[in-house]
Amino acid sequence: MINLIFPVAGEAVRFGGTFKPFLKIGDKTFIEVTYEPFKKWQHKIKNIYFICTQEQQDVFNVSAELKKLIEHDSVNTIVIPNKTTGPYQTIKQGIEIADIKGKSIVCDCDHTLNVDNIFKLIDKNYDAIIPTWNISKSEWKNWSKIVRDDNSIKMICEKERIESDELFVEGIIGCILFDSIEDKFKSNNHKYVSNSLQSLLVGGKKLRCVRITDANFYGDKIMLEKFVNILRKQCTIFCDIDGVLVKHRPHSNQILSENKLLDGYDKLEQWKGEGHKIILTTARSEKNREATIKLLEQLNIKYDKLVMGLPAGPRVLINDHKPSKPFTNQSTGIEIVRDSGLKEKNIKRIIESNDIKIKKHFEGGSFAQTYLIDLNGYEKVRKHIIKSEENNIHYIKLVRQMADLERLNFLWPGSTPEVIDKRDTDFDFYFDMKYLNGYKTISELDTEQQIIALNNLLEGMCDNVYSMSRGIDGIQWLDNHLTNKIYSKFANYRKHPILKTLIDSDYIYINKKRYNGLNKLLSKIDKHLIKPYSARPIHGDFTFENVMWNGNDIKLIDMDGSDPFDAAELDLGKMCQSVFSRFNEWKNLDSIVSDVTGINFTCNNNFFDIKEDNIYDLMIEKWKFILRDNEETVRKKGIFYMCMYFIRFVPFRIKQSEEHGIFALIMAIVWLSKLLGEENE
Repeated sequence: MINLIFPVAGEAVRFGGTFKPFLKIGDKTFIEVTYEPFKKWQHKIKNIYFICTQEQQDVFNVSAELKKLIEHDSVNTIVIPNKTTGPYQTIKQGIEIADIKGKSIVCDCDHTLNVDNIFKLIDKNYDAIIPTWNISKSEWKNWSKIVRDDNSIKMICEKERIESDELFVEGIIGCILFDSIEDKFKSNNHKYVSNSLQSLLVGGKKLRCVRITDANFYGDKIMLEKFVNILRKQCTIFCDIDGVLVKHRPHSNQILSENKLLDGYDKLEQWKGEGHKIILTTARSEKNREATIKLLEQLNIKYDKLVMGLPAGPRVLINDHKPSKPFTNQSTGIEIVRDSGLKEKNIKRIIESNDIKIKKHFEGGSFAQTYLIDLNGYEKVRKHIIKSEENNIHYIKLVRQMADLERLNFLWPGSTPEVIDKRDTDFDFYFDMKYLNGYKTISELDTEQQIIALNNLLEGMCDNVYSMSRGIDGIQWLDNHLTNKIYSKFANYRKHPILKTLIDSDYIYINKKRYNGLNKLLSKIDKHLIKPYSARPIHGDFTFENVMWNGNDIKLIDMDGSDPFDAAELDLGKMCQSVFSRFNEWKNLDSIVSDVTGINFTCNNNFFDIKEDNIYDLMIEKWKFILRDNEETVRKKGIFYMCMYFIRFVPFRIKQSEEHGIFALIMAIVWLSKLLGEENE
């Protein structure tokens, strides 16, 4: 029988000075995770001791909390008056206070390791058994170290740098077994436990190194993050017995000779060695548990838990999704042909997403999330949506958007980023695109570059995309658009009293100027002036933010999932959103509507006038050619369809703030009034 000693009196400087044993990894504390490998050897552990300071006991109620956390009959807290000069002196004081004698393991609380090989040697005649870990030269400064050759230990040191091509350097894991511990901690001069080990070595004592290959460390924030990522990659595998591990029989039994192993049963051992939890499931009766456990041992089937007595029907796994790991499936299933075994099965694909690093979360996206991700060193852009009844329409739009990327690339080769992967599950949908490194959106370019990019963009669209067209009844198309896209939204908007005022009032005042309400303005529009004459392939969300440029090449992104053929005027309206209203300048403003009193609105007044510059001139000139309309008509169409988008994206602007939702309708009213020439003092 041995003692297990945890010195926990350190200040945990790397974690901000808190009490390290009670920090959390998931739902478990550090000390619970550290103690876990010792549980199978509890029958060999006589007493467990924790050494803390009086201050820690007072602040963190150490003694009482540890008794709750550690499942053992003898959990003892040794309280020393003050912090000491180092770990060695902390242990020395604790041993003296509690009068601890005999074989003892001294273990830190910031790692977890497989302690089996240590316990297998406890009856051997060694003064100390030292677990070691392979470390690189860059890590030497952070570890206590053993320096050895093939035959013997040459030196034990703390932070010293070792320069030798002939000797091996290994890190010492702080979980050391001492024989007669009362004799090993008597010095008043030592600071580190490694100092004691070096003294034992110099004194000719028998020391034994045990190489550890299964351990994890969480002594600082970087180590902790690494360990947490390892845990996230570990699965819980539920595996049936009959028909999967052993050949299925109509009536199972526990007779060894009548339970034939199937190919691939040893996969469980492999997966268990990788840190995954194996839970065997079976319809075999609970009354046969002992006999079944014996059978599994005889068959050398590795597992962690056994669940018996299940019904013969389907087994459904339900788990919650982790917001911190949006691309990790938290529940999945593998169904195999009966008696085919596990030989050809692997879980690599299931856990692959755990290796994804999110490098950037892009702004924008009204219904989907867009990320720059890194998968095994390969960067790509992922558009992702979580499915629900409420956003099913957005899921459909995202699927359409992926199809639009491929459609526009077909019409205009090379004009969109390559779609390289997709996933569509009951829970979510995403698609991956090639990362456009070195590209910027047109809105990010200087004026000179904007002109070059815009010219290339509109010429490319004109030659390759808009050139495909068919005639339509423009009035009918416009009526359908207003009915389905605009008026259909008003009923919901009217639930908001301020939006209702903007829609239904005969007139309102914006920055002390009088305007008709939105409904009244729309009734005055001459549909013949702004109707389209043809339907064509379009982008659907044709703002400067959705066009990329690298100085030579155009890339179209973030289509709206429009119909295969629609009015190009819609693209004009979206482009006017960037050029006329300068949406990129106001979309993220914190305050944009300063006051609402009845029918009087006070708001930012900087986005109600067209800035007629070279960008404006170029856009109008190109769209005159595309639409075969004169400048006045292009301008009016641009304003009208821009305003339709203002009305449509009210729900998305409200997500940012109520002010932005209100301002979207204000913009529609002001600009429609300009179209009609009805702005009044």
